Amino acid sequence: MGSNGKLFLKLQKEVDRLTAEFGQQDFWLVLEGDWGGQIYFTIPWRAVTRRARIKTFLSQLDRLAWGCNGDNGSSARIYWMDAKHREMERRCGGPCGVPGGMGGGDLWEDRPWLHSLFFGQPDSLEQEEFYVEQGIVDLETATKYWIDRVAKIFHVCYVSDESSQ
Repeated sequence: MGSNGKLFLKLQKEVDRLTAEFGQQDFWLVLEGDWGGQIYFTIPWRAVTRRARIKTFLSQLDRLAWGCNGDNGSSARIYWMDAKHREMERRCGGPCGVPGGMGGGDLWEDRPWLHSLFFGQPDSLEQEEFYVEQGIVDLETATKYWIDRVAKIFHVCYVSDESSQ
């Protein structure tokens, strides 16, 4: 079993432990960098399959956002929220969130969330080189690339807000 499979099993074990301890909860996979200072990506755990290349995707995101950290400081973790907490956040309006030092990340119930850094124009030479390699020439192409990439990595299919209107 490769590193992606081992990471999935480790995370599933945490979900099983939390479920046994606290009962049924809502769980999300959270990918983060800079020692939790920047949330890169969230996805409902129920949408993550055993074939998901979690570690590979995390490494790619971390290289683009915090390449200077040299593969240190990134992590994948399970975030959970009980029904009472979710109801309190719903009453405040907007999506629920996971805290992070650079604004945190959203926890959508029906789709993944990806930090806007990855949709924007390259902010470093390394990111610019990556975009060129992928044939990304503008914001629209960058957005489509990341949506397609997430779908392939996590073996999920979801409809963007724009196409459902």
